[in-house]
Amino acid sequence: MSSWPRGRSVGRSLPTSDAARKRSRGRYNIRLFLAMFWKKVVAAGVLLLLGYSSALWRYRTNTKTYSIFNTRTTIHLEYEGPDFIEWDIPGVCSVKNRTLQNTIMICSVQGVHTIRPKVYGKTAEAEERFLYVDRPSECFLWYYQSSRVDNKPIQNIVMWIYDPENASPEELANNASQPSIEGLELSEIILWTKKEVFLGYAGLRFFKLICLEELVEILKLHEEDINKFTIHRATYTSDPTGIALLLVHPIMGSQSSMMHLVFYNENTIKWELQDFVLYFPQDQKLNALFLYSALPNFVIWDTKTVYYSYHKYSKNGYMLSPLGYQDLTSFANNSYIHQVFIDYFGNGVIKMYNNIMLYFKIDVTDVSLLHKWVNENENTVILINTNGEPLLTNLNYGFAKVSEYPLMLELYSSIYTEVTSCPYLLFESSIYLNDIRMDKRDELTFWSQIVYPENYGVYSIVEINGPEILKQERNVDYETALGICTKNLTVTLYQRVDYEAVNNYSQLQDENMGHVMIQLRPSQFAKTCPSSNQAIHVLVGCYTKRHIVLKGYENKKCRHENLKYEIEKQYLRGNPPENKLINYNVSEYGCPLHIYMTEKFHPVLQLYDDDEFVEDVTANFIIWEIHERIDFSYTVTMHSAGCVNEAQTWKSMIKENKDLPIDKVWGPENYRHCFSFSSGKPGDLSQPYEIINSSNKNEIIWKTHHIGFYVFRVKIIDPNYSFCELTTTFAIEIFGILPRTDPIMVLFILLGLIIIIFICLLISYFQYLRIFRKFIYEPSVKSKNKKKQRQ
Repeated sequence: MSSWPRGRSVGRSLPTSDAARKRSRGRYNIRLFLAMFWKKVVAAGVLLLLGYSSALWRYRTNTKTYSIFNTRTTIHLEYEGPDFIEWDIPGVCSVKNRTLQNTIMICSVQGVHTIRPKVYGKTAEAEERFLYVDRPSECFLWYYQSSRVDNKPIQNIVMWIYDPENASPEELANNASQPSIEGLELSEIILWTKKEVFLGYAGLRFFKLICLEELVEILKLHEEDINKFTIHRATYTSDPTGIALLLVHPIMGSQSSMMHLVFYNENTIKWELQDFVLYFPQDQKLNALFLYSALPNFVIWDTKTVYYSYHKYSKNGYMLSPLGYQDLTSFANNSYIHQVFIDYFGNGVIKMYNNIMLYFKIDVTDVSLLHKWVNENENTVILINTNGEPLLTNLNYGFAKVSEYPLMLELYSSIYTEVTSCPYLLFESSIYLNDIRMDKRDELTFWSQIVYPENYGVYSIVEINGPEILKQERNVDYETALGICTKNLTVTLYQRVDYEAVNNYSQLQDENMGHVMIQLRPSQFAKTCPSSNQAIHVLVGCYTKRHIVLKGYENKKCRHENLKYEIEKQYLRGNPPENKLINYNVSEYGCPLHIYMTEKFHPVLQLYDDDEFVEDVTANFIIWEIHERIDFSYTVTMHSAGCVNEAQTWKSMIKENKDLPIDKVWGPENYRHCFSFSSGKPGDLSQPYEIINSSNKNEIIWKTHHIGFYVFRVKIIDPNYSFCELTTTFAIEIFGILPRTDPIMVLFILLGLIIIIFICLLISYFQYLRIFRKFIYEPSVKSKNKKKQRQ
């Protein structure tokens, strides 16, 4: 093997060492980078001169798919690029902040909506999109999780059904380990025996709800009949907090039993015996299923018959076959009832063991035979998909095969020859949301429109089920043209309860909170009518994610994580014997605001629902320092605030409520205003007015002009503002002159300075004398002596 002599090269100069090769490679890479960079700069300059800018915008939903895109859907708008001005959206859509490039939008009206970003130098047509927003025919999505069972050839399958508008991030990612729960934790499984009922919660937690003896006593049933009652079945109602029990009592000397219906509410923790009784054969087992509606609508079935109860027990009876028989097996080749299925819109299917299916609908009292779809020997069950439509699941040979079933198409085909028609042409409403939350000052307004042929006399019915805690106003418009009638109904629900100066504030609040279910439906109905069962849950009370914040106060990372400081005892309430040492936790209270010692401070509060801004707070609120500092005051006096009597103060409220902690002595439950002669008492109106709102311009001032650290807590005390106890905490750091020192210490320092100055003066005096003697007095004496000698 030959090698090149050291220091020589052939053809071109080659590096002769690793260091040289690295230097050469580095210079080459730098030249390559500079060349590419310069090309990009030139290209960007050319595009800039041509007026070109790359920009685009897109939209997405909370889920990974766009399977639900309706008036309930939160639409995320995203713009990428320069020169953005704002979003241009129609009036029927609401946007959180139209000036942000990334924001959220909700369109409350069905239809095609034009959406575009306003961009400098771009025409409207260049950026606009036409988004079709559908009516909310479906609200829920679902997914499943499977896991193998150890040492067994089976799998555990967990099915999750969730609302993408109220789901947790884990549910949206399809990997949740437990359901998201807002506020009250509701049960997931009901277990029962003949004598006891158990409720199951997340994490496989089970608790006994009640035993039969206690239930009979609560319902005030005959005590001698306790041993005769049994709990036949337990199920959930359409109310998310409702549970229904079927209590069965055999009839002496008969082959029949009597069934009572009992409701339990997980929110109010109350049992109610319903005005409903059903007689059935003792050898039959009953099942029950509630329809999604405001008033109790349900069906109860055994192996042969289906009993219905509509509109809170006002319309009852057995489902009849086309030949008028209650026994539906005679219409299904003597096959027994296997399953009853009901979707969100009131469409029902009775499936027999031989896979013959019968159709019924809410408000309809007879069934229709559907065409055969599945072989009679196959094992099938009916499930529901995310659109609320039925799925047929084949369970033969250990495998599950799922296929969609076109229920409405099959219905129209099956009843095509029947003489039946829908009494209306169109029924629409603005009820789209699954649940709505109402606070004290809120109003809920919705409308419905029904279009029908003249002389049919159809109208909209509003059904409200729940506690009577809402007042309502209705307005009806009516018009007729070319034989077609249109009726518009507008309903406004509200509360007008005055909580101010009442002695039973908490009790009055409890009496006016609760869950109400509202349903809109047409007065007449038929099997061929389109789905029109529209219901919502209205939750009146405190929304658990409602809170207030101080405007401009950000919980961001600070220069220092935590800090310690000391409050001198003369600045504390109650004259404590010593100073107080405070450990300030930034992660708990956030970063402090920095205010100069002579600067006044007027707090502005904002109301949020989770991370969604609601409004600037205009209600009265109070403020206190949580470590009991009192070295601050207010700019407004009681007199300047307009008081005619002495206003409440921290001093007076603490005196009235000595046994309570400071955060409980004053609140909406005991707030009294000072603007009426009928309440309060005369007093010194020159005192500071310690109540703040957005309009009274009351500001906080610092009594002693020195640096300090304050941790304030704010509470809204207006009793008519919210069901929630709204508080927030923030910190303020005052900067400026250092705190005043001990006056005795100051005196000693001054005396020391005077003594030092006096000593310096003495030293300078004697030094002056020495200099005077040396350079002025002594030379003059010597000169005189010399003159005498000359003479």
